[in-house]
Amino acid sequence: MISQLYHRQLSLQNVFITKNKTIRIGNFSLARTGQNDQVYKGVTAWEMSMTHRAPETFDEKNYTDRSDVWSLGVCYYELFSLGNTPYEKEVNGNMTEKEYLDFVRSGGRLEKPEYCGSEIYAQVKKCWLSEPFSRPTFGHYVEFFEDHSKKMDAQIFKQMNAKLEEAYNYQQSLEDSIGRSSENDNFDVEYNALPVL
Repeated sequence: MISQLYHRQLSLQNVFITKNKTIRIGNFSLARTGQNDQVYKGVTAWEMSMTHRAPETFDEKNYTDRSDVWSLGVCYYELFSLGNTPYEKEVNGNMTEKEYLDFVRSGGRLEKPEYCGSEIYAQVKKCWLSEPFSRPTFGHYVEFFEDHSKKMDAQIFKQMNAKLEEAYNYQQSLEDSIGRSSENDNFDVEYNALPVL
């Protein structure tokens, strides 16, 4: 059997783009390993946003690579909506855990994001199938996006690259600005404490 890694807190806040634009998944503090299609029973409370969690991870506390696939679908939503908060439109953004579970267990799913084509959204929706082992594997999505990118129009690919370059340059300017401001810090100056309100 092949060993699997269950990340258990996959979200865009745990995805990083390196200097050479390589995408990396980070924060493995809750990750566990198991065998292919094996269920890991969670025993501890943790801080992941409920909007990224698969329904089976709540009551049953069952985690598999397919519960991470559910989270992957939410990441795709965040990515193709350019950072919209998941379920904000669907349930007005303020929901309890019970409301979230009632929504997804009754078949409610995230809407198609503005910048997501129909073919991609059809694949993303498969991440949210109710039966965990009916959801595709991560390998399925690697193959799908490789094939899809080969079919993409060259102009769209150029536009995506330009947007990524723009975002990268903006991030770099922020990092440079932070670096310059920290060089000008004067730690020898005494500051008066602010009054507690």
